Amino acid sequence: MPTELASGIFWLLLPVAAASGWFIANRKTQKKAPCPESIAPEYLKGLRYIINEQPDKAIEIFVKLLEVDNQTVEVHLALGNLFRRRGEVDRAIKIHQNLMARPTLSYEQRSQALLELGVDYLRSGLFDRAEALFYDLLQSPCKSRAAQYLVEIYQDEKDWEKAIDCARAWQQASKGKQHDRIAHFYCQQAEDLMAADEFISAKEKINRALEEDRNSAHAIILSGRLSMIQGEYKSALHSFMQIEKKAPELLNEVLPLVKICYREMGNDDGFQAYLQKIPGSQIGVAQIMELARQIENNEGSDNAMRFLVEKVNQTPSIRILDRLIELSLKSERELGTEKLQCLKRITEKLVDTKFAYKCHHCGYQARSIYWQCPGCKHWDTVKPIQGC
Repeated sequence: MPTELASGIFWLLLPVAAASGWFIANRKTQKKAPCPESIAPEYLKGLRYIINEQPDKAIEIFVKLLEVDNQTVEVHLALGNLFRRRGEVDRAIKIHQNLMARPTLSYEQRSQALLELGVDYLRSGLFDRAEALFYDLLQSPCKSRAAQYLVEIYQDEKDWEKAIDCARAWQQASKGKQHDRIAHFYCQQAEDLMAADEFISAKEKINRALEEDRNSAHAIILSGRLSMIQGEYKSALHSFMQIEKKAPELLNEVLPLVKICYREMGNDDGFQAYLQKIPGSQIGVAQIMELARQIENNEGSDNAMRFLVEKVNQTPSIRILDRLIELSLKSERELGTEKLQCLKRITEKLVDTKFAYKCHHCGYQARSIYWQCPGCKHWDTVKPIQGC
């Protein structure tokens, strides 16, 4: 066993050992045990296992020593959690089931043991059992955590209606706000309805999402997309324009959609004017690329190159450099610049392999946006990487 792991387990087991020692001493003072000598050597044996970095054997000794009563419930819960964190879910289940079998537990202690058993089932993939236990706990002192775990189950199963109900229960029990999470669940329902061409129902879900969180970028973008599907491009633009103020880091997501709306309205100049009005602090790579295309179309490649040279110094980016090399090759085509062609191949490969998004919570990287991080399951944590 690595020294670091053994050391960590050593410190986790010290409270168990201390509790065991206190328990034994307390028993001795309360009543004369017929054979105290038969217990103390086992306790010392457990300590030797800890010192010799044999935590599995030490845990086994202490579990045998500890009787379940009101004074040792927390120790048993700690042991069960330790097993679960180490991936030994079967052993955690046995400890928590053993607790549940004790008639002396208080209502609060039984609820806590039931919750931990539900988490054991959840981590071992027994979702039906976990769901049943958590539902039973929605009227218990553990209501908040039970509702939280139910939300985890239902969002993984994409049962958005139940996820919404449980998120509301979680919000009520914890007094914490879950409006942004609930808004995402409504948006997920809207996306499913849009895929099924049920646009009226989808619009209702989007409106419900905005009622929960009026700043929801997910709902705002969906509203614009739905308007585009229905040919309402002016309304779509109205939605997309809100992103500039409410989620400026996501301007790159709506820029291609804004361009389509202006084109469908027969107003290509409007799109260029929109690009130029974006504050400098919010200008991203996608906007720079679009402006370069507009300059190339209206003023020629040389002016577009000068523009990109200026911007690549301000906003270092492989994509901008790749486009600059492409324009340089176009203007130097007759010379057949081999070095530029070689550099172009390199930047193309870099662009193809570069991640454009990263989760601010767990570091998960992706090439497209996710409203819920596939890694840590947090919402609204996947953001564009600056300079991509």
